[in-house]
Amino acid sequence: MTTLRKKTGPKPGFSREDVIRVALDIGIADFTLARIAKRLNVRTPALYRVITSRDDVLQECLERMVDDLDLDDLPPAWDEAIREFAKRLWNVMAKYPGLARVLQAIPGTGRPFSQRSMGAVRALVDGGLSREDAMLAADLIGNTVIFTRGVVEAMEARQALEEEEAAVYVVEGTEPLDDDPDADEPRTTAGIDVMRARYLDPDGGTLLGTAPDVDQIDAQLEWMDRKIDLVIDGLWGRQNS
Repeated sequence: MTTLRKKTGPKPGFSREDVIRVALDIGIADFTLARIAKRLNVRTPALYRVITSRDDVLQECLERMVDDLDLDDLPPAWDEAIREFAKRLWNVMAKYPGLARVLQAIPGTGRPFSQRSMGAVRALVDGGLSREDAMLAADLIGNTVIFTRGVVEAMEARQALEEEEAAVYVVEGTEPLDDDPDADEPRTTAGIDVMRARYLDPDGGTLLGTAPDVDQIDAQLEWMDRKIDLVIDGLWGRQNS
């Protein structure tokens, strides 16, 4: 009779905690096992000594993140509790860039946050809402915050990309080429001329581009607040009907 034994070998020079720490440092939406292994200076298969899969790492990261969502001391008034819940959830999404994208794109990843949101449901019930209304409100607010955070991150990423392109390609037409300081040719290639036309105001030399500015991002946040107000107004109407 053959007895199955655990795989033997030298103890790895890293721990499960090291793997999770590196994954969080890379970003929950961007880490891969290969990137984690490279940071730890090991081969990718070596990671399986302390983890079972990428999903294993992802779920552990989500559990760490949801721990930052403290809903134990929400205000006693249900309308104030709703706004505070939205604020705290937003702060967690902002602390971990890419989290909103993961929650929207990968089925099942929102389960830890849904479970933690039951703390908000209890606070809303204690504040006077029915359990059904409290659950609907928590779900609506959660979805609104996550969606808005995803939109803002997409806008910020686009802005960063276009600013990087502008910094690389938009230059004065009489400056020598960076890769050959002694060259006589000015920077007036067709590609750079296209970038200049796209980004520069010919009168003032200001970056134009199509990237969103701070006002556009603020508009998204204002729109989110108005959605939350609408939910609260609707609940007040149900309470008084």
